[in-house]
Amino acid sequence: MRKLAIEEVMTCSPVTVTAETSVGEARELMYTLGIRHLPVEEKGRCIGIVTDRDIKLAFAVQGADASKRAMREIGQGSVYTVGREQDVAVVAEHLALEQIGCAVVVEEGKVVGIFTTIDACRVLADLLTRETV
Repeated sequence: MRKLAIEEVMTCSPVTVTAETSVGEARELMYTLGIRHLPVEEKGRCIGIVTDRDIKLAFAVQGADASKRAMREIGQGSVYTVGREQDVAVVAEHLALEQIGCAVVVEEGKVVGIFTTIDACRVLADLLTRETV
């Protein structure tokens, strides 16, 4: 079986926010676009990730005041980043082992893609469909 590079199956040019974007804006963006992960950038570099769970927690703890907070106050500073050529099998295994929902694909620190568990399911479905046909 050939090696599958993450760039072949990632979501290209994902929506990102800045560290100064408000939690309220991010929540609206996620709801409108139906997404669960927002890479956070500062000066063109990925500095973290915010998930729908982070936003829900911020509102649960802080109530309506959370809406005005900045992404830098609630986001996860650690983010799993990979390069375009990284093997999908390696990335998927890491997501499963660490129980995380996505890998941010970066090139020279800039976000160029995202690979989520939904993308992983699509790859798996495609591979299984090809195997059974």
